[in-house]
Amino acid sequence: MSLEGAIQAVVVEAVREALAPYVRRLAEPEPLVYNVAEAAQVLSTSTNTVRRMIERGVLPVVPHMGHRVVIPRSAVARLVESAEAAMVRKHERPLSVAL
Repeated sequence: MSLEGAIQAVVVEAVREALAPYVRRLAEPEPLVYNVAEAAQVLSTSTNTVRRMIERGVLPVVPHMGHRVVIPRSAVARLVESAEAAMVRKHERPLSVAL
């Protein structure tokens, strides 16, 4: 094997190893619901904050057998989208009219 071939093989293996977690995630379907810890991870917040959002009605829960709390993925996505929209509106400036 040439030096160039050896370097290429090492680079290909390094890239494959670095991308492996992302490729696995792409191959797995997204869940329809999150538990409190998963929702907290997606929202980059604490489980206590997620529980407060549930108590205040900001995040709905799915009625579930047992004591497990599950939150629809779509509700988490809507919360993120509404927060992003609010941030955009907050930073928008009125157009000035040239006279």
